[in-house]
Amino acid sequence: VLAMVPFQILSLWVRAVRWRWMSLSLSPEPLPLRALFRATALAFMAVNVLPFRLGELARPWLLAQETDVRGAAALGTLVLERAIDFTCVSLLGGVVLLVHAGAMPPWVSSGAVIFAAFTCVPIALVVALRVNEAGTLRLVDALLRPFPIALRERVMDLVSEVCRGLAGLRGWRATSRVVLHSALLWGFVLP
Repeated sequence: VLAMVPFQILSLWVRAVRWRWMSLSLSPEPLPLRALFRATALAFMAVNVLPFRLGELARPWLLAQETDVRGAAALGTLVLERAIDFTCVSLLGGVVLLVHAGAMPPWVSSGAVIFAAFTCVPIALVVALRVNEAGTLRLVDALLRPFPIALRERVMDLVSEVCRGLAGLRGWRATSRVVLHSALLWGFVLP
């Protein structure tokens, strides 16, 4: 257990640094690493205590308490982060299945295909929002027409802020840093 403590702290720090690169669209200046690390560490503690990984929702709220970033926009960066993490896990699982395909029973291979399909859903959502954000917002607005105007405006405000958070990967530099930190996190720190 004591040997794992430094790796756990390192993984939280790598996550905070990666989150900083994903949140460049939330503020004119990069967010303070200390606030990102603190929000990450406290939220992961809450994940271990609360059911259904509800502690993940604490991250944007904690970050909003320490910075001028809105919680809904920070939530958008977490959606992006989860899509990246699902991709990394799928790639690792795919490599394992590829290497050991002959030794696996057929149900494992079919389960891997289903898992890969579920992994593509958040990635497709992120790509759709990045490709045509205005069209996506129009579609959400059209789906909300039967609801009261106050509720519709509140939901549209929330969706707009989430889209703002999803815009975090702007440019080659930020994208390459996020890929590098994801590879470091999933390739060396967590296994």
